[in-house]
Amino acid sequence: MLLYSTDLDLAPERIFRFYGARFQIEFAFRDAKQHLGLNDCQARAQAKLHFHFNIVFAALFWARLQARLQAEHPLGPFSLRNLKRHNFEAEIHKRFAARSDTGRDDAKSGDVCSCIPQGKRKVAIRAGRRPGSRGGAQSGRAAAQWTHPR
Repeated sequence: MLLYSTDLDLAPERIFRFYGARFQIEFAFRDAKQHLGLNDCQARAQAKLHFHFNIVFAALFWARLQARLQAEHPLGPFSLRNLKRHNFEAEIHKRFAARSDTGRDDAKSGDVCSCIPQGKRKVAIRAGRRPGSRGGAQSGRAAAQWTHPR
């Protein structure tokens, strides 16, 4: 590995730590853009942009804090991609365990949307309100079922 510095008096260990900190900053901006919508703000007023940026980085901070508090050993570089992958795999494992124990899916009723692989397609089952409904006679249906597009 080759690292560069313009300060010739810095120790190599300190330069290495600086590069590590820099890459954590790069990970933070990448996660904020890809997973938290940093680029999706359509406001033009400075105060609204400032609020949006603060809320995005606050969410990133809380996700990072949650990951550090739940970790059994010190974390290395943090990325929301890893956290999302871990949570997704835990949910899939829980669903497979529930299906193997009972022989069926134990998705709870309410506003929880569960995507369950069934053959070559995924079917999402949502109990309660139908997507896009705002109340009325159609909103209290027991279960609406639709197929995700490929």
